[in-house]
Amino acid sequence: MLLRAPPPLGVGTSQVEALSSYVQRLAAYHRTVPGQLLHRFLGHLEMDDHRYLGRWRRHPGYLNLPANINSFGRASLWSATLESVTGRDDLVSTTTTRWDHLLPRRHVLSDNQRWCPRCLESDSKPYRRLAWCIDTVRVCPVHGCALVDRCPQCDRRLAVLHPRSSVGHCHFCASSLVVPANALIDAPREGFDFWAANQLGELVALAAEPAGQFVCFSGLRLRCACKRVGVDTAGALMHRAGVSKVTAWSWWRGQATPCLPMALRICFNLGLDFVTEFRRGECERKDCRALPAEAQMELHLNYKTVPRRRDWETLRKSLVAESKRPVAHAKTLAAVGRELGIHVRALRQREARLCRVIAKRALRRKSQELAKRSRLLKDRIRAVCEKMQRGGMALTQANIAVALERPGLFSRPTARRALAELLHEWPKAWSRQITFPSAQGYR
Repeated sequence: MLLRAPPPLGVGTSQVEALSSYVQRLAAYHRTVPGQLLHRFLGHLEMDDHRYLGRWRRHPGYLNLPANINSFGRASLWSATLESVTGRDDLVSTTTTRWDHLLPRRHVLSDNQRWCPRCLESDSKPYRRLAWCIDTVRVCPVHGCALVDRCPQCDRRLAVLHPRSSVGHCHFCASSLVVPANALIDAPREGFDFWAANQLGELVALAAEPAGQFVCFSGLRLRCACKRVGVDTAGALMHRAGVSKVTAWSWWRGQATPCLPMALRICFNLGLDFVTEFRRGECERKDCRALPAEAQMELHLNYKTVPRRRDWETLRKSLVAESKRPVAHAKTLAAVGRELGIHVRALRQREARLCRVIAKRALRRKSQELAKRSRLLKDRIRAVCEKMQRGGMALTQANIAVALERPGLFSRPTARRALAELLHEWPKAWSRQITFPSAQGYR
């Protein structure tokens, strides 16, 4: 059974579409959301159960949504499932599975969604790039501005893929993700962030090539690259990369592989091209193919750890200032601890009262934001219902969701609660037309 599907965008270029973006566009192409697409269709196909297509499947097997599905095993599973459903054979180009197995898993994928508002605004068909899903990419190489990671309306971080995800809108408040031009920050084009974004853009463009075109950047490959620029020992690499001697020696001997941000930093500091070094090729120098047997690493074991001393008076003043911040801008206690560089447990032990005040203000801010979103949703539902009533349309939940361009809206308890509150304000003739579906359909 094949599903009609649009082709992925930007294949073979640095602007190739991410698999998570393709899932969102595929769901929108069929006038639904990723959660409905997964639980009512893909979950049954992944478990090879075609009898219940269209019914809600609570546990869709190994496919899941609240995660970055653009790399490693999740990417292989999702791309294989979608290729079998859509009949396409180019969805592997929207992932990093060609080369991510050669790197450690840490610091490859970003936990939250990032995007360039200028790219989304200028696209004829808005989509999210694969490079934006990599943790090291912080700027847009096309427009030279820093990527945005928070909704401009509700100021919340967005998941890479969510049951209610949409390419150009926030899955919390449904507002547009396009930020005004005066709110964007331009990044310096000669810095590391801009260079890394260009290098990773070239790397994701090579995802359409056959497998086996890349090689692990450690051991022989790392020694050959370092010796071309005059770095002949692990000690010299230690100073150039800014790591410990044990770490540099492990990379030098091939016993460990640097993570993606560190490999990029090494190439940036040594003036090397990361994509060229990462692709497969023969080593040019013969003197770096083997290490002398007598080469040993010197360890200095007389280093003693000095206990960290904190200025608690300054920290207390910072906490007092944070407790007096307006409630609309109140931060969580975890965010305050990260800014101060101290664990929440240590803050609670020393300043328990201030920590309670900060935590309560953060909860109050969240409650106010929830109430504000509920009021906005009620206003939109009221306006749509009045328009539908004047046009003679039936006031059903399905018609209201279609008119709001938000299919599956009333699967959310907050939306059903807002509609229930509006029922008490409307005439009885309107209220009788709107019926709540059974709870079984929303499990």
